Amino acid sequence: MDHLHAPSPEETISVEFKSNISSGATISHDPPRRIIHQALLNVNKNDASAVPNYSSAQRTIERKRKKQDLPLSRPTSFNDILIPDALKVTNGGNRFLLYNNEDPDHRMIILSSDDDLDCLSNSENWHCDGTFKTHIYNEIFDVILKHVSQRPRSITIDFEKSVENAVKQNLPMTTISFCFFHFKQNLWRQIQTLGLQQLFVENNDVRHLLKKFGCLALIPEQFVIAEFEKLQTDSPDSINATKYFLIIKRTYDLLL
Repeated sequence: MDHLHAPSPEETISVEFKSNISSGATISHDPPRRIIHQALLNVNKNDASAVPNYSSAQRTIERKRKKQDLPLSRPTSFNDILIPDALKVTNGGNRFLLYNNEDPDHRMIILSSDDDLDCLSNSENWHCDGTFKTHIYNEIFDVILKHVSQRPRSITIDFEKSVENAVKQNLPMTTISFCFFHFKQNLWRQIQTLGLQQLFVENNDVRHLLKKFGCLALIPEQFVIAEFEKLQTDSPDSINATKYFLIIKRTYDLLL
């Protein structure tokens, strides 16, 4: 004789959870983490022990997708990039897509939650990186500055002229600082370009002198010119670095 038993609440919760993640695996391209998170939103915290652990749920999603052989669409142009509604919001359902200009030739997409913008607004010092043209930076700043209530006191950038111009145009009262790491990279490139690389490697005096120029960025501004001139005077006879000195001077003229 068969014995029929009503399913336990824990079993029902587990079955519903597995059904939800299986459905999410077949109808969306969302990563497993997002699918699992969305399914957990329907589970009471007190019932969390009834659902499979993360690794098990992830394997369920992977098996379902492998079985369905769900293809991922590959855009061939900017026009083909379609952002699913699920990716326009955070896991909590709040807006995440801040800007989409839908320009077929110069597509720009900016993603940021309101919390991120609040954090940026409350930060006195911003850091900016990237190699773009000035008009691209202008577009970025135009969007971001409409969504923050405070302007930064300073912004640190690399030695890209385009971003410097954009900062001056959009944040005229903000102090611009330049990245020390990128500055030293630029100095090394100049050493190579001017044919001083071998001397730098083989001659201790030359190496110490050229490295000292990078340290000018670490001393108080009012002493930079005097120390620069002192380094020029102390230059060993084994080096002809007139062009290098001019490059440094031009750089610090920019900074001062």
